[in-house]
Amino acid sequence: VEAYAVHGSPGYAAAYGIWEISPKMKGRKPDITVSGINIGANCGTSITSSGTIGAALESVDMKVPAIAISLEILDYDSWFHDFSGLDYSSAEKATEYWLRYVLEKGMPKDADLLNVNVPEALIEPEDYVFTHLELHPYYKVQPVPERNWSEPYMIRFDSEFGDKEAMEGSDIHALHFLRKTSVTPITVDMTKR
Repeated sequence: VEAYAVHGSPGYAAAYGIWEISPKMKGRKPDITVSGINIGANCGTSITSSGTIGAALESVDMKVPAIAISLEILDYDSWFHDFSGLDYSSAEKATEYWLRYVLEKGMPKDADLLNVNVPEALIEPEDYVFTHLELHPYYKVQPVPERNWSEPYMIRFDSEFGDKEAMEGSDIHALHFLRKTSVTPITVDMTKR
């Protein structure tokens, strides 16, 4: 497989792939962008800090439909230094399912991209629900300990919410409580009407 790397953000990778690499390889823009499989869910208002969503939005901005796909990680700290043992099979099947869906049927009405979040569980791709974006973050920033600012540090995020905090029909509710794949149609128009 011929592969290319872009030193930069996921959005830059999408831009270079669409505007430079694909036309040289195929003579045209791609039919669709698949951003992911991301390690960790991209739900709720946390999507605004997601590189996976950023690449999908960049693709849509260049008139290429996109799917952002993420695999939930329940115990992120235990996997943090080595994700090689994760089971991606459900997320891989979901990627194929939604890629085929969009290529055959197109995006759902008024959607620019699909944000697909697969639970860390062995489920079939048909085990999904269409959802809306939960209006609170999936991840909560953890308190930063006293530290030496000259040494590298990574801010920790944990998913912290209670049953009553996730609205029924939301992406967080479907993923975390129903244990189903959440499929959220997203639009780039964030204008308050």
